[in-house]
Amino acid sequence: MRNCVCGSCKVKYSNKLNKCPNCGVRNPSRIPVEAPSEHSFQMPKTLRELELLLEENRLSPNDIRLHIREDYPGPLCCGIFQDAEGNFVVYKNRIDGSRVVRYQGPDEAYAVSELLQKALERVEVRRALHVPLPHEQDSLSVQKDTPFKKSLKKRRSSQPKRTTIKWNYLGLLSPLLVILVVWVFMNWDSTKSGYYCYQSSYYYYQDSDWFVYQGDTWYPVVPVFASDCSRYFRSETFSDSYGVSDFATSGYYNGPAVTEAARSPAGDSAPASTGKVG
Repeated sequence: MRNCVCGSCKVKYSNKLNKCPNCGVRNPSRIPVEAPSEHSFQMPKTLRELELLLEENRLSPNDIRLHIREDYPGPLCCGIFQDAEGNFVVYKNRIDGSRVVRYQGPDEAYAVSELLQKALERVEVRRALHVPLPHEQDSLSVQKDTPFKKSLKKRRSSQPKRTTIKWNYLGLLSPLLVILVVWVFMNWDSTKSGYYCYQSSYYYYQDSDWFVYQGDTWYPVVPVFASDCSRYFRSETFSDSYGVSDFATSGYYNGPAVTEAARSPAGDSAPASTGKVG
């Protein structure tokens, strides 16, 4: 059985295989050098013929990410160059910057054919995606509207406008609404203003602030029962039975003036709770 040596990884394999089993580079003896039947041009055999072919077809190598006579290190491109030993190197750079050598050897005709196959694939992909090449854009820009194009434009203009933009606005406003609702919930103060009794001590709550009655006067304080204060609530108004001074007479009170008639009479309120927080 006749074997051949891969020009890329130097591995020996059967000449009957179409490509190297190690690196995947195609077997040059199994691939015809002549051009495929669907292409009308003659397959170039040298780098100069390849350059002339691209010029005749108004294809810029940069537009199809093709680098001729250049060892280009950038990603997503193919190229060909001749190394110091005189071998022709055909390479493909992946998106991560790694390189795959498709051919490395003295056969210039095969190297050019290998590179041109990749170039034709890139052009076909762009046309399949309806992305014209630069020279095609120039020819399209000077074309006049045909009757078919005019009728198509008229039909499109008569169609109702899409409401996609409204959904886009809703998509932008939804996170803002969620943030607003969360902010209101976190800052919502449901604690009643009034008197509270905890462990025989009286407290008063107003405007997110707590005060405790000690030594015949009121002082600001942070109570330990603030998270579960509803069970210690006594009244919104003052009662003589609390045994403390009216908070409305203190310097901390900032609510409306309280008259004697608005105050609870002595004995109306329930006895002070002496329970502890569970």
